[in-house]
Amino acid sequence: METIINLVDITKKVDCSLPVHPKFQYEPINEEIEENKDDLEVVSCFYLPKAKTSPVRIGNFIGSINYGGSCNCSEIIFCPHGNGTHTEGLGHVLNFNKEQNLQIKNQLSINTIQQSMDLIMSCLLISITPTKFNSLRQKESYNLPDDYNAILDEELILSKQDIQQAIETLMASSDVITNLIENKKLDCIAIRTLPNDDNKKKVNYSSSNPTYFTFEAISYITDFLQVSHLLVDLPSVDREDSPLLPVHKIFFNVFNNISDNNDNNDNN
Repeated sequence: METIINLVDITKKVDCSLPVHPKFQYEPINEEIEENKDDLEVVSCFYLPKAKTSPVRIGNFIGSINYGGSCNCSEIIFCPHGNGTHTEGLGHVLNFNKEQNLQIKNQLSINTIQQSMDLIMSCLLISITPTKFNSLRQKESYNLPDDYNAILDEELILSKQDIQQAIETLMASSDVITNLIENKKLDCIAIRTLPNDDNKKKVNYSSSNPTYFTFEAISYITDFLQVSHLLVDLPSVDREDSPLLPVHKIFFNVFNNISDNNDNNDNN
């Protein structure tokens, strides 16, 4: 019997999340607030409003010591999909009925218990420079309904070709990585897009059609790597205006539930 002991220094860590910075307002949170130059520059996308926070007000009580209250008690409104780092599951893309919700909840509870036994999960980080769609149009695809904007040549994508090349390079340099992948023991993959500058922490992605995954790229991740978690530094794995979120559904293995009127690989 072979025994493998891996030593991990859990005191050394990297926080790769983007925190939410709510804008404080004295007035009740449901009132309109005026934007000003002093607002924190924070990441945002999908035209969603910035996070807001204000003191709770009930009768004569105000939840702010600064404004005469007995304690600090705040109300916070934010939308994770547009305000910072968040995680998504099946519930993001499927509409379950009550019975299905219960089944999924029970299954997720079982999975959570099983995964909680592994406090540290294996994760592979790769860095990819997005590619213009035109350079791989004949090899990779992303379908949209006929009445949606055509995919332009200059749109940036994360392709199977680039992800596979990065994975194979790492496998060639490390037996540990090779064993993890070949034995389907890799839990997570994190994909960092290049250039990796500080603008990622404050850019407004809305209406910019940021980088997204091709069908072949996400299929490679699900079929070959078979990871449970995909971490990205993008607003979405799908195209910004995609009505069906097909890449999400390929990852969650629910693509057959999509009613897509594009059955071929024509991206024009």
